[in-house]
Amino acid sequence: PISPHTISYRPLVLLPKSEIVVQYMSMASPLEVRIDGVESISLGKGETYIIRLSKMTFPLVAFPHHDYFSTLRSKL
Repeated sequence: PISPHTISYRPLVLLPKSEIVVQYMSMASPLEVRIDGVESISLGKGETYIIRLSKMTFPLVAFPHHDYFSTLRSKL
């Protein structure tokens, strides 16, 4: 989870060159994988899905007087 609200769920931080390989091993019906809550793919037995750094980037907007961590502390 990217924004967990309980202490038992922690974000996973990896190096940019890292890859996560997900392989579906069950004999049950296909598994549905959701990416960013929008895109969906289906994995069948033995199929794999690889998560890696994208070649696409996007610019972020930074507000000079906004302190992200101060806001986070006040909400939690």
